[in-house]
Formats: sequence, C-alpha cells, structure tokens
Amino acid sequence: MAVTIEQLQSADNNELIGLLKELSPPLDLDVVEFVANIATDRNRADLVREESAVLLGRIQQPEARNRLLDFTRDEDAVVRELGAVGLGEDNDSATILPLIGQLSDSVNKVRNVAERSLLKRSEAVSSVGVEPLVELLSHSAVLTRSPAARLLGQTKDQRALQPLIRQLKSEEWLDRMWAANGLGSLGISKAISELQQLAKKDPKNRVRASAVEALGELRPPNLLEFLDEIIAAESDEGVLKTAEELKLSLGFDSDDLEYDPFADD
Repeated sequence: MAVTIEQLQSADNNELIGLLKELSPPLDLDVVEFVANIATDRNRADLVREESAVLLGRIQQPEARNRLLDFTRDEDAVVRELGAVGLGEDNDSATILPLIGQLSDSVNKVRNVAERSLLKRSEAVSSVGVEPLVELLSHSAVLTRSPAARLLGQTKDQRALQPLIRQLKSEEWLDRMWAANGLGSLGISKAISELQQLAKKDPKNRVRASAVEALGELRPPNLLEFLDEIIAAESDEGVLKTAEELKLSLGFDSDDLEYDPFADD
C-alpha cells in the first residue's frame, strides 16, 4: 500500500526514516513539499533530514530537483550540505554545475559532501564538468583547488592534462599532492616525466609519496628501476613505505619494513 502524507505527518523519527525509504516516484507535489520541509527543519533528527534529501534526489522529479537546488543557495550550511547530498542521487546533468559550485563553499563539510556527490556522478562530471573544474584550479582557496584536481583525474579527459601538470609547480604542497593524484587517475602517460621529477625532488614528503602512487597507476616501462632508485635514495619512511608497497604489488620481493609512515610530518 502506498505511503500517504498523513502517515508521514504522524510518524516519529524512526518510523519516518522507514517510510521515506519506501516512497517511490512519482510523488504528489504536496508530498514533495512535505519532504523538502523535513530536510530544512532544524528540529528534526539529522538522519531524518538526510533521508529526506536523499529521497528528493532519488525520485528524479523536477519539483524535487528545484528544491535541492534551492538548498544549495541557502544561508544555512546544513541545508546547503543536504542539497549536495540530494544532488548526488540526481541523474540530470544540469545539476553538475551547481555541485561544482559548492566546491567553493565557505564551509568545509559542504565542500566535502559536494565532492563525494560529484564522485558518485563521474560520468556526468566527465560530460559537462571538465572546464568548470579546470577553472577552479585557479581559485584562491587551496581546499577548493584540491577536490577540483582529484575530480579532474576521474574524468579521464585529455583537457585536464596540462592544467594538472601546471598545478605541480604550485608553491602550495596540497596543490602539488592532489595534482599528482589527479594525474595518476587521469591515466595519460605524458605526465610520467613530471611525476618522476616530483617523486625525486619535491621538498614535501606527502607530495613525493603521491607522485609515487600516481606512477604506480600509470605503470611506465621503467617503473621497477625507478622504484629501486627511490628506495635507495629516499630518507622519509612514509615515502619509502609507499614505494616498497608498490613494488610488492608488482610482484617483486621486498623487505617487510616496520615503521609509521609520515611519522615526522
């Protein structure tokens, strides 16, 4: 039997979560509005509000989608976060740009949730999000640039190659680290030389480790020899562990090193 709005109105929090999970499209507009109001109600339990946002995205109805887009512009950061949660369930490519816009939100949790939602929608991001993400690599905030670099790697799009390579030269180590990560995910061998230089010479241990991991994804023909060079020359335990584990994953013997990676970071 279909869930009625009367049942939703009379349910306690635990019952409401179950009822929201049962609802399936198409929903009447009064039900959509009721569910949207649950999401914005500060007196509701967090899990109920989140399930409401998920439902608004899951039903793929224009009225619900518009409410989620309204959420992304709300003054309340929790509501903006719920907008990102819901849009992660949506399948309309028109909602990708608003999610990318949330990567520059002033609140870290909103940015993080928007990134997770974009990762869930990688095909749509690849289709319409490459150029907006490239633009974000020039944003003033490193915590906006970093997810943009990660997401660009997931697109597998040639247009991301040079912007990510340029990001390797940033003075901010987080930029370099996540650009290396993005280049590994991007899977284009033209980045190998730059990543090898980064793995050898970057002053920051986490950047060197990220470059090693990226090379592991790209698998250049000389990878084993390169890893041996890193292991012979590297003094940082975290980078050593990264190189040793990558060598093991390639099927070569390695010492079982016992240490805490990045212990001195």
